Amino acid sequence: MKEMLLKIIIVSLLSLMLMLSSFSEEEKGTYYFSYYKNGTIKSHGWMYNNAMNGYWKFYYSNGKIEREGHYLNNEKHKYWFYYEANGNKLKEGHYINGKMNNWWNFYNNRGQLSNKCEYVNNKKNGYCIIYFDNKPIKAQYFENNIKINEWEDYFSFKKDNPIINI
Repeated sequence: MKEMLLKIIIVSLLSLMLMLSSFSEEEKGTYYFSYYKNGTIKSHGWMYNNAMNGYWKFYYSNGKIEREGHYLNNEKHKYWFYYEANGNKLKEGHYINGKMNNWWNFYNNRGQLSNKCEYVNNKKNGYCIIYFDNKPIKAQYFENNIKINEWEDYFSFKKDNPIINI
């Protein structure tokens, strides 16, 4: 029984090694680095078939992170984070096919949440909640980047939209 299990493991490992060795170097990908003239790192991430794919990080020349997130065939994909040169969060949100989609959070210069908005293909499409001191104070509604409605306080918004959970 042990011999049979050992043979299965060896055959499986050999099959895996053969499969991995059949990929060309380009198919395997290359981890790429770029640098500023002063020698600090500018960016790093995976390149597959001459396209950015996977997780990437970009830096300011002072060494602080500028933005980070996933690429899929040179287009921003999934969740991204953006930062100011001092390290404070600037914004964060979802990309689909290189365009802002779903909820995005935006921060003020103190790193506090200032607004949270819904996007569809780079345009505000849905609710936008305005915050002060990390607390919701009012809301807006957009269609195709055009403001359709506005609630001057968060309580009236919640009264009109009781099932919205933000």
